[in-house]
Amino acid sequence: MVPISFNGCFGWLHPGTADYGVVLFSPDGEEERCVHHHWLNFAEELASAGFPTVRFDYHGTGDSLGDDETPGRVRAWIDSGLAAVKWIKEEIRVKAVALVGLRLGATLSVAASKELGGVDALVLLAPVLSGKSYIRELRLQMEFERERTTLRARQLQHGSERKIWRGGHGSDHDVEAFGFVYTGETQTDLKKMDLLDLSSLPAPRMLILKRGLNAEDRVAAKYRELGAQVFDERFVDYADFMKRPDEAKYPCSTFYKVVQWLNHHCLFSSVVSSRIPSTFQLNLPGCVEEPVSFGNHSSVFGVINRPRSVRPHSPVLLFLTTWGTSHIGIGRMWVMMARYFAGLGYVSFRFDLAGVGDSPNQKDYRAEEASIEHSIADVQSALDWLQSEGYAGFLLVGFCWGAALARAVSLRDNRLIGQILINLPSATFDTRHALRHYLSLARNFKYWWRILHGQITIDYIFRRLATLREQRKSLRPHPQHKSEGEILDFLAAQEMGDLLKLRIETFLAYSAGESSIDQYQQSRNMKYANIHIVQFDHADHLFYQRSERRQLMELIRDYLGTLGPLESNKANKPDVNFTICDSSKIELSPFERTGSK
Repeated sequence: MVPISFNGCFGWLHPGTADYGVVLFSPDGEEERCVHHHWLNFAEELASAGFPTVRFDYHGTGDSLGDDETPGRVRAWIDSGLAAVKWIKEEIRVKAVALVGLRLGATLSVAASKELGGVDALVLLAPVLSGKSYIRELRLQMEFERERTTLRARQLQHGSERKIWRGGHGSDHDVEAFGFVYTGETQTDLKKMDLLDLSSLPAPRMLILKRGLNAEDRVAAKYRELGAQVFDERFVDYADFMKRPDEAKYPCSTFYKVVQWLNHHCLFSSVVSSRIPSTFQLNLPGCVEEPVSFGNHSSVFGVINRPRSVRPHSPVLLFLTTWGTSHIGIGRMWVMMARYFAGLGYVSFRFDLAGVGDSPNQKDYRAEEASIEHSIADVQSALDWLQSEGYAGFLLVGFCWGAALARAVSLRDNRLIGQILINLPSATFDTRHALRHYLSLARNFKYWWRILHGQITIDYIFRRLATLREQRKSLRPHPQHKSEGEILDFLAAQEMGDLLKLRIETFLAYSAGESSIDQYQQSRNMKYANIHIVQFDHADHLFYQRSERRQLMELIRDYLGTLGPLESNKANKPDVNFTICDSSKIELSPFERTGSK
């Protein structure tokens, strides 16, 4: 596969041997995060069957230019699809094109095909039938996350009178779901989209794979009335496919069915399309982004962000995301941070571990065996590549599981000058809090709504509770310690000791309700000169709200400013302190209010 760019959009070409192309319209937001790597594998399966295939990030999403608060989002998403079709026709010179869309991508593909005309075939996978219902789902998800954060914070604060986060500082009309912002204008435009509201035929041949909703049958009947040859079947493995990235399963039977349908119903010739584009750069105001591949057999993919004016003697930032999530980050967090810090003169590198995101699977790769130990080599390969480019002085920025990975790398690699660990999980977290958290969610009807819609599975809950039970058994009191609490304190001190051994700068940031912060909090008066701890009293675990993300970037910016030039970092260590942050008292700069530009 080859990275490509068109109209400010980042994408991939998966070369094929036929003169019939396929353009993939991905889902949006959190659903795209869940299926990102499987979408890559689907594109590879199509290419192996002979179809040159393009997948891409809509404008304002993924690695593309723009952001989700810019006006005209829905129009920009449709235009991105139009540009992708134009690109594959002009650059690869295919004679016909099929559009394949998943969820909101299916809805956008219908809108694009109406404007394009001449689309040979459409494949709609679990399509969003109406924008109105989609917005309702997003609002329900937003409210669910708010209530979960509130419950978790209350449980862990033990009656504290501290303020609990209840939302961001954006417009009341905006929806912030899983870190993505849908402005009032975006919602209005989405509500105008309805797959039943058609007066002309989008394509002569259509395959619709349904979730089992009655409205999907009406859509198929509508397209038949318009004269299309429609094949509709159940998307039998949808529930196992549309899960969080570390649990989602590749829908082999469904994607094989799509490939076979295209092979059978779409006429094409086996003519090798040898035109492969050269490497490229995305030019942004103040910086340049370039896709790179490195590691064993170039099996790891990343994006380096080079500011046009580099801050002298500053560290290079490496972003490590939570397991299963691509280099874009939760809610596009790493893209936002990379471009923000580029404006301040910092070089940064965001990349996918092997078998994650846009890094292809290796022959001996097995997702169920992936672990921090397996991933350390990928991070060190990234450091090797950056060194070969002439960079030195590296600082890891890790989130959740990525924070644990950053800590593991820092214990083994002396090329690091610091680490920023966001919601670093403790290997010895207090299971009592987690158990109470799950029991409280059982009384929340929105949690059951997500279970009924396949977003959460019962078996996952029982597996998680069983794991917590076993972990708690391992913490039974023994002669050296009188209680489980004493054991936890002892083990937390050991973990803090590991951080002390590093002798590098460590910035620990925690959101509301993180049980692991309590253990580090106990040690904050021990005068650890190289450790700085901050707690966000209003943020959820994944920093979904834009106000909390902007505050996090401000605090990291200020912290980086205390490090001084690279050569004096080890001798210039700030005293440890513990801070509780209230984002309502932070004044954001104009740049941060409007997003990265």
